[in-house]
Amino acid sequence: MRILLADDDPEVRAITTRILHRQSWEVVSVANGLEAVACWPADGAPFDLVILDVNMPEMNGYEAFRELQRIHPESRILFISGYAEVPSWRRLVEEGGQPFLAKPFSPRQLIEVVRTLIDNDEGAVA
Repeated sequence: MRILLADDDPEVRAITTRILHRQSWEVVSVANGLEAVACWPADGAPFDLVILDVNMPEMNGYEAFRELQRIHPESRILFISGYAEVPSWRRLVEEGGQPFLAKPFSPRQLIEVVRTLIDNDEGAVA
């Protein structure tokens, strides 16, 4: 499985990447939404899942989500944020029907959410 991770915090990127690598999942990590969108080739969907931090500079997670949905509407997205208590962010995510994981999360929580997303979409083209 290939996962694209976008988070502006280098420590969060490193830890999250390690957790995902332990599951033998390939991870491409970038620092913001613009870099996430730039990683997505126009001719297809190379990632099985995209994990987007909600609050990032350059292009936030929700803006990146909208752009990725335009490029590839079947993209599977998981939003993460340390600002779960901010109602506007949470509302945007929930209204869009996208899963959300609040930081800090445990390795077990992350793996369970990722597995659930993949299992629910098993057989779907990502």
